[in-house]
Amino acid sequence: EAVRQRLSLLPDAVVSLLTAAAVLGREFRRQVLAVVHGSPVPQVERLLESAIVARVVVPRPSGSYAFAHDLLRETLYASLGDADTRRRHAAAVR
Repeated sequence: EAVRQRLSLLPDAVVSLLTAAAVLGREFRRQVLAVVHGSPVPQVERLLESAIVARVVVPRPSGSYAFAHDLLRETLYASLGDADTRRRHAAAVR
């Protein structure tokens, strides 16, 4: 419940992006996330910055990003319906 509360404080656009990131796993790259989310990289970068400030996502030295806690990713992933999960997984492998 605390995780849902924390996520509810974020703008919808950030939650949407993080939900797409959840499909990619604990760690992800912004370019791949842009494809899965269907947004330009500059927009993804702005939304990721909001997630970093909220301490939901952390940047990695490798240039990738990771969820601050697995429970955040698991909660977001669980919120996806079956069709949306399949669609996003398909976008991730393209």
